Amino acid sequence: MFDRRPGSSLFAVTGVSCFLVGFLAAYSSSFQPGRSSSELISLESTSAALEFTVTNEYGNVANPLYPWRLVAEPFRTTTLQSTGNAPQDSCVWKMVYLEFEEEKNASESYSDNDDYGTVGCQAGFQFKKLGTWRVTLTEVSDEGSKEITEDVMVKYVRREVRKLTDRDREMFFCGVMMMQRIPTHTGQLLYGGKYKSKDFLNRMHLYYGGRADCDHWHKGAGFVTSHIGLTLLYEQALQSMFSQVTVPYWDFTLESTFLEPDTFRTSGIFDDTWFGDAAPSNPLRAVATGRWAFTPTMSNAYGYSDITNSYGLLKAPWNNDPTPFLARSPELYGYTNNLKPSGCEEYSNTLAQDNWMALSKQLNSAAHGHIHELLGGAWNHDVGERIKSEEFPAVFTFAHEVLAESKELWRKDLMSCPDYCAVDTPWEDCMCSCKNSESAKNRDPKDVLIDSGVLDAIDYYDTRHHLIHGFINESTGLAYDTIPGCSDQESHIIYEHLADDLCEPGHTGDMFQATSSNDITFWVLHPTVDRIWHYKRLAQDPNFNETWDPYHTCYGHNPEDLQPFANLFDLPAHGIFYSNEEIKDLLHPTRERMTYMYDDFYWHHCTHLGYEMSNTVKVDESEIL
Repeated sequence: MFDRRPGSSLFAVTGVSCFLVGFLAAYSSSFQPGRSSSELISLESTSAALEFTVTNEYGNVANPLYPWRLVAEPFRTTTLQSTGNAPQDSCVWKMVYLEFEEEKNASESYSDNDDYGTVGCQAGFQFKKLGTWRVTLTEVSDEGSKEITEDVMVKYVRREVRKLTDRDREMFFCGVMMMQRIPTHTGQLLYGGKYKSKDFLNRMHLYYGGRADCDHWHKGAGFVTSHIGLTLLYEQALQSMFSQVTVPYWDFTLESTFLEPDTFRTSGIFDDTWFGDAAPSNPLRAVATGRWAFTPTMSNAYGYSDITNSYGLLKAPWNNDPTPFLARSPELYGYTNNLKPSGCEEYSNTLAQDNWMALSKQLNSAAHGHIHELLGGAWNHDVGERIKSEEFPAVFTFAHEVLAESKELWRKDLMSCPDYCAVDTPWEDCMCSCKNSESAKNRDPKDVLIDSGVLDAIDYYDTRHHLIHGFINESTGLAYDTIPGCSDQESHIIYEHLADDLCEPGHTGDMFQATSSNDITFWVLHPTVDRIWHYKRLAQDPNFNETWDPYHTCYGHNPEDLQPFANLFDLPAHGIFYSNEEIKDLLHPTRERMTYMYDDFYWHHCTHLGYEMSNTVKVDESEIL
C-alpha cells in the first residue's frame, strides 16, 4: 500500500471531472456494486441459525473497538447478505429508522413512519440517515419461514487517504477544489446551509489563531476540540455537495518510518494529482503544477476580514509574504529542514498518557507531527545569512523556535508590521520589524527580550556555536546580564543578535501560519490526530483522568469557553455555540450522534519495530500494593 504511487485516479483534474464524480456518485447509488464470487458468502443450504452480513465495496466496515457489530455507511450502496439460505429460498428485508436511542425515554419505541424494504437473499440498499436502523430479515423456504432482527449503525467511516477507492479520493479532492472556488453565499443557495467556502474557514482559523491578544486555538487544550470541530464543519460542507464523502486522514507515521528528512517529500502522497509538490523550486515558493497549482489566497481582503497582512492578503498579519498563492518550502530560514513527520515513538508516547491535560498537550505537539513547519517552511530571514559556516545543531534548535517566539514579540507590540503596502511594494520595504514599534525602538535588546517573555523558552547559541543553557537565573528569576560562560561583550552581542533574529520573522508558507487551512494537507492532518484520540477514548480506561483543568489565561482553552460551532450534531433546539467541555463530550466515539468513526487502529509498522501501541494506561502493580 505504501509503495503505491498516486496518479491512477480515474478522472482528469478539471471542472468537468468534478461534475462527473458527483454524477457517478449519485447515479451509481441505483445499482448494487459488483462482487466477485470469492467475496460472496456461500449460498449452500445449512441448518445454522439465520444470520446476515452488511458490507459495501470496502467490505465489512465495522471496527470491533466501537460498540456496534453491524455498521453501514450512508448514501452508499450496502449489500445485505443472508448467510443461511438455500438457492431456492426467498428473502424479504424490512428497514426501520430509529430515533436516537440515547435521547429517548425508556417507554418509547421506534416509529413506523420511516419504513423501507427490499427483497432478495443478497440485496442492495442505501441508508440515507445517520443513526440506528432496525433491520429485519425474513427467509421463506419449503420448510417454512424464519426471521431475525438486528440493529445496524449508520455512520461515515474515515479512512487513510491511500485506502480510498480512486472514485472516493477524487470525490474528496473535487469537493475541496469546489470549496476553493464557490463563495459561501452562492454555495449555500446551491447546496444548503452546511456549505462553507475555503475563505470562510480560512478567516475562522485566522480569527482564532491570529489575534494580537493571544492564540485562542493553539498552545492549549482547546486546540483539540477546536480543530476536531473545525474538521467536522469542513466535512459537513463537503457532504452538502457529495453526500458520500468523508475527510480522510494521512498517516504520516508511514513517511516517518520508511523515509528520511531529506526524502520524505518524495513520497507518492505528494504526487501532482494528490497533495501536490512539497518543495516548489520557483522564487515564489508557489505550488505551480498539478491540481493545487496556484491555489489562490484571497487578495484585497480588507472588506472580508479585519485581520490581513500588510498586502491585504488573507494571511497572518506577521507573514508579509506578498505571494497570493499556496506556498510551500522545504527550507527553514536558509537551511534545509532537518526534521521529518512524527513517527512511531511519538505516537506510542501519546498513547501512554494517563490524563486529558497531558494527552491534549501531546496531541497539540508530538502527534501533530511538525507538519505545519515541514510543509510551510520559512525564508527571507537573516539567520541563514549571518551564519556563514556549516550547519550545526544549535542553529537548527533555534530555527525551529523562531516563528513561535517572533509571534510573541508581535503580540506584545514589540514588533510591528506596516499598516498598508501596495501590491507592487517590494517585500524588503514591507517587513515586520521591532524598528517599526514604538515599544521597542531604541531600547536595549535584552530589555526587549525580557518584556517579550521569550527568554525562558528560547534556545540560542553563543559565538562558538554552542547551545546556551538558559538565559534566566533560576535563583533570582531574572535574566542574566552576563550569560554564564560568556564575557560581558559576548553577552551583549548574543542578546543583540537574538533580538535581531526574532524581530524580523521573514516569510512563511501557508501551512506555517494562521491560514494554514488554505493548504489541502491541513485538512487531512487533524483527522490523524483525532483518530488516535478515538483509539485512546475507546479503551474506556478507568485509570485515565479526564479532568479538564481551567488554568488557561487565554480564552478558548478553558473547559467552559465557547467555540464558534453550532449545530454540528443537529441536537434538538440547539442553536447556540458549544463549550469546549460540551464538544469534548459530544465527540466521544461511542456516542450514537457522532457522525463518523475510523476504519481501524492499526500501526503495523510501529508494532513490528517493537513500539507499544496499546490504548490503555499501564499501572505499576507495586504502586497498588
